[in-house]
Amino acid sequence: MARLAAWIICLIVGAALGTALESSYVEAQVTAGPKLGYIDTERILDESEMIMQTRNELRKEEDRIQAELQTIRTELEEKMRQLDAQKEFLKPEVYNQQYADLRKKFIDYQALRQQKLSDLKEKYVQAARPIREQVNEVVQQIAQEEGFSFIFAKETLAYCAPKYDLTQKVIDRLNK
Repeated sequence: MARLAAWIICLIVGAALGTALESSYVEAQVTAGPKLGYIDTERILDESEMIMQTRNELRKEEDRIQAELQTIRTELEEKMRQLDAQKEFLKPEVYNQQYADLRKKFIDYQALRQQKLSDLKEKYVQAARPIREQVNEVVQQIAQEEGFSFIFAKETLAYCAPKYDLTQKVIDRLNK
């Protein structure tokens, strides 16, 4: 009987101890809360080698287009100056015809300019899509590997303690 009583006391103490441990474990989880982090997307865009390379390629393309458009505009403006200088020596109908032709060329230039700039803007959008997907993939990998519940963009936060900054980890992974 004494053995049975001792065994029952052990069970009660064990159950109480188990409940206390479980309670402190749950309390620790509640106290710890979700694991949070943030990334600075501007810094990622500035420091990621892949993104810098893409940006440089697009800037070269933009510079080439701007130079091409500037050459066309300069030629048209020069032709307009020459026509204005010859105005007194040309018959009115000849001048008016040449002026109308140049005016049409200016309109065509404006349409070409709009088209080229629109195409360039589309190239930027197309280049940004895979970059954004890759950044999101890296952020998700870090979140899963390190147990983050939330990773925010710094731009959406009023304040961020530097210890929660994951930007360098993202940049390092993108540069691998």
